[in-house]
Amino acid sequence: MNGCTPAPAGISVVIPVRDDRDGLEALFAALAAQTRQADEVIVVDGGSTDGSAELAREWEAHLPNVVFLLSRPGSNIAQARNAGIAATRHEWIALTDAGCRPVPGWLQAIATQREHADFLAGILEVDWDTPFEHVLAVTHYPA
Repeated sequence: MNGCTPAPAGISVVIPVRDDRDGLEALFAALAAQTRQADEVIVVDGGSTDGSAELAREWEAHLPNVVFLLSRPGSNIAQARNAGIAATRHEWIALTDAGCRPVPGWLQAIATQREHADFLAGILEVDWDTPFEHVLAVTHYPA
């Protein structure tokens, strides 16, 4: 956005990723199942070597709106997220990460509530497969 022209009132989704092809696949499936689709999806790849960038290109045909893939090798998650935010074309920006699975009404809830707020935040549930991941989930993301 250039600051001179108001951004369209749509919702951009920004996704940083590095070497999480399986997590990105799960996230794309969740985005495709949204009751309200994103107006754009921007994936910022931090230099994946596991096929994450190629997967984003494959999903361009499956998601109703274009997936823009930005390549930022060596960027950390915050740098990748900021690059994605800078590239958005819409007034509202929804942030998520590869490996997350937003519930089907996530974007619709943002669209519904945004007329009443300048900023929205949600809750998350953390899955775990191992005892160690359970400890991380409980200590870092308490219910």
